[in-house]
Amino acid sequence: MKQGQINVFVVIGILLVAGVILVFLFKTGKIPSPNGSFEENPQKYIESCISPKIKEAVNLLNNQGGQINPELFKRFKFSEDSDYQNISYLCYTSKNYLPCVNREPVFIAHLENEIYNYISDEVKNCFESWKKSAEKQGYSVDAKELEYSVSLNPEQIILDINKEISLNKKEESSRFNKFQIVIKDKIYDLAIISQEIASQEAEYCNFENQGFMLLYPEFNIDKFRTSDLNTIYTIQDRKSQEKMRIAIRGCVIPAGM
Repeated sequence: MKQGQINVFVVIGILLVAGVILVFLFKTGKIPSPNGSFEENPQKYIESCISPKIKEAVNLLNNQGGQINPELFKRFKFSEDSDYQNISYLCYTSKNYLPCVNREPVFIAHLENEIYNYISDEVKNCFESWKKSAEKQGYSVDAKELEYSVSLNPEQIILDINKEISLNKKEESSRFNKFQIVIKDKIYDLAIISQEIASQEAEYCNFENQGFMLLYPEFNIDKFRTSDLNTIYTIQDRKSQEKMRIAIRGCVIPAGM
């Protein structure tokens, strides 16, 4: 093959690559920065920044009976190889013989509030970090105060953020004001079952986990009676393997009675 023909193929190859790049830029409407570290639209940056903190909060809530910082709890070790965990009482009475009292009658709202407070600083820090990145790229940024809410729904956590942002650079300007982060998670579903367990324990001094699993086979519910007559429930989604643990103390009949 002659040198001229090789050069023609090289030029065609370069043009094809350039064409693909131009199509990508046309579709996205955004030219990435040289180092690829700055996102002009803060949605993606904020999502990747905040999501780990939300998941961290959920992990604590699931393992500690729905409390980030447990105050009334059963200290429990699930195996010889595991560490002790402080599992909050969702239903509790200090008296013997008496039914327990549901400590969180609006459990979903409580969990939403726990997550809201836990991520508060992180939400502010993520926006501040994005702003500094924008300014390093030569943008001027005008950002208003933010408001946000956390809502738990079947199979997902939704973080809605309202924050007005103006981004300007020479003749270019962009405005943003609403951001939404959706995380796939089972905490809502597990919490609904936990609330049902607490309600039945408060009313009947018992929860029939075997019967419940016949009706809802997608969940596994383990019921463990401790030596001091507390009950630890572990509610697990069989498919995702996500689980929540709660403690119950009620209708306790002391030994020898």
